[in-house]
Amino acid sequence: MWFDALPPVVGNLHLLLLHFPVGFVAAALCLEIWTGRDHEGRGLVTRLLAANVFAAIFTAAAGLMLAMRGGYPDAVLSWHRWAGLSCAGMAALAWWLHARRGLVAGRIGLLLLAVTTALAGHLGAELTHGDGLLAWSRPKGKSTGAVAMVITPEAHSDPVHPLLVNNCVDCHGEDKQKGRLRLDTLAGAFAKGRSGEPGIVPGDPEASEVLRRIALPRDDDEAMPPGDHDALTAAECKTLAEWVAGLKLGA
Repeated sequence: MWFDALPPVVGNLHLLLLHFPVGFVAAALCLEIWTGRDHEGRGLVTRLLAANVFAAIFTAAAGLMLAMRGGYPDAVLSWHRWAGLSCAGMAALAWWLHARRGLVAGRIGLLLLAVTTALAGHLGAELTHGDGLLAWSRPKGKSTGAVAMVITPEAHSDPVHPLLVNNCVDCHGEDKQKGRLRLDTLAGAFAKGRSGEPGIVPGDPEASEVLRRIALPRDDDEAMPPGDHDALTAAECKTLAEWVAGLKLGA
């Protein structure tokens, strides 16, 4: 039925809607500082906070639906969920304080709302970009984690291991699973991702979604690794394909 498709559609809107509360709160905070005690300016801030109440509620509702799809670290998702709900509640409280309770109470409410919004935004960024988001000194595309899958008894000397660590685990590891795909465990690699296709099909490189995507042209939206990450070389693709061809279920 049509309503079965509603949660995924509305959930995807979360990624758009979340910019509105951030924008409203930032604008209200800047305007509050700029206008000071000016009555007209404070009235505009109150209207911004009123608009933010609706934006925060719709954003939180869409986020709850997006979370139903899974594929996110449970711990961070739980914190982000509560932070998002707190934002919705704090949005209403900040508007009420600013509109009804005077200058000092209004500013306290606005400050608390800004902190809550910043916290929810940071936790949301961790969900999509991993917990190394603020580790600016870490080389892009290079993971500091280890691949847990057992490739051979000498896994860390196996040529497949560094390929997965350097090119895949940042986005498809323990902390972050883009496309609901993990490549740091065999069970995760064999499972179906958001596309509906398994990342790796043991013994069948041509049916493996990972192998298909790393072979795509760099300007293809589905090409992996994405964006400004370096593409795997032909030799590296061959190494992965040979490893997949030699995999057996239960390996």
